[in-house]
Amino acid sequence: MKRKWLAIALSMVMAVGMLSGCGNDKPAASTAPGGSNDADVTENPEAPALETIADGGGKTLSIWSWDTSIQDRVKDYLPSYKDGKIGDVKVEFNIQSDNDKIIYQQKLDEAIEAQKGGGEAQVDLFCAERDFAGKYAMAARDAAYAVEQIGITEDDIAKTAGNALKKDENGKVRGVNLEGNAAGMIFKKSIAKDALGTDDPTEVQNMCSSWDGMKEVGEKLKAKGYFLHQTPDDMQRAFIMSDETPFGENDTLTVTPGMDAWIDYAKDCCDKGYVAVPGGQMFTDEYFSGLGKKGKAFSYAFVNWFNGWPLPGNADDAKGDWCLIAGPQPFSWGGTFLFAANGTDNADLCKEVITGLAIDAANLETWAKDGNYTSNSEVNAKFGGKPAESGFYSNEDYFGTLDELAALDTTQGGGSAYDSECVEKAWPIFADYFSGKESDKAACVSKWQDEVIKTWANLSKG
Repeated sequence: MKRKWLAIALSMVMAVGMLSGCGNDKPAASTAPGGSNDADVTENPEAPALETIADGGGKTLSIWSWDTSIQDRVKDYLPSYKDGKIGDVKVEFNIQSDNDKIIYQQKLDEAIEAQKGGGEAQVDLFCAERDFAGKYAMAARDAAYAVEQIGITEDDIAKTAGNALKKDENGKVRGVNLEGNAAGMIFKKSIAKDALGTDDPTEVQNMCSSWDGMKEVGEKLKAKGYFLHQTPDDMQRAFIMSDETPFGENDTLTVTPGMDAWIDYAKDCCDKGYVAVPGGQMFTDEYFSGLGKKGKAFSYAFVNWFNGWPLPGNADDAKGDWCLIAGPQPFSWGGTFLFAANGTDNADLCKEVITGLAIDAANLETWAKDGNYTSNSEVNAKFGGKPAESGFYSNEDYFGTLDELAALDTTQGGGSAYDSECVEKAWPIFADYFSGKESDKAACVSKWQDEVIKTWANLSKG
């Protein structure tokens, strides 16, 4: 599936077992998102059972998204979808905002609020990327039903990875991810062999199991003319997606502990010469240039969708030289969560689509047969035990390695409505700080706050 931007509270040492071998203009400001917190939650045994939603017999199933990925997934992988219908119900794909996720959220919010208020149903199912899925999972916001309300049971989702379930503040699952998005780190074996004396994934993982360990590796790489990272923002999401403090809490925008730890880590690495392009940014030509055979960067943050982009075309001459390990912090990155909208008149079909695309093992096997990693480890095991079809990695059991990363990932990620803007607006601003063009960290923080608030006017500087 396509991803446009896919864009650790503090350093930590992890004991990791051996991984399987080797568009449109934006408006000036947006209204408040109605809450921001999606910190790790646990099931509350005292939380009352929620009301089951009766099916309203709707004649059209309206599925909303910001791009056509969900449309492609339904057409290609939902067995009951035929000739534009599921049974006698017409399926309508409302693709909003030409991949502009801010405008998409605004239109979606308006439509859901209208139907919650008794208006005609406009949205039955909707997609949310991890960066803003937490906003729609909130019980206080009540934009989506808990899956139990449309008949999806705990037994149904028992085999689904925890990082593929978006829970509300009461521990109720409201969104289910359409794919597996375990994230970790890839390292270049040829560089490891030359600079570290080994390319064994277990030994390399032991060296890279903490952020301090990464810096020690950086010093060894520097001595051999290599770099730890290609750009300073490469590992940003590992810090931020592991942060228990959400952006914009109580409508106040501050640098969270995770973001602050990333800024200090990246600055230190740049100052010590561990970063190839200190003023570079992710997903630019400077970033891509390190992926190929001639690249001098030892490591990159990695997620499964890299197989579709950006590795093809940028790392073709380095196939088999990259190896996937956990790195200092496994996390989750990207992925589309599917929600049943409050006010839908097609509750039964909402259950059928969510189950068919994201939960049902038989359907997920069809998805996995095509080389796609799922959120169900039992399904993955059936198609594991072999390298990735893309050929980019030396890992002999690619799916098995991803499953190990998913098991190690304790993060929920996507903690607020503001994550995408807060993450991506930081890149150009802090690039000047990392490269030495700007020496005042506080000044960069202020600029970053100003840029985010241009989109989210409800926020104030903290």
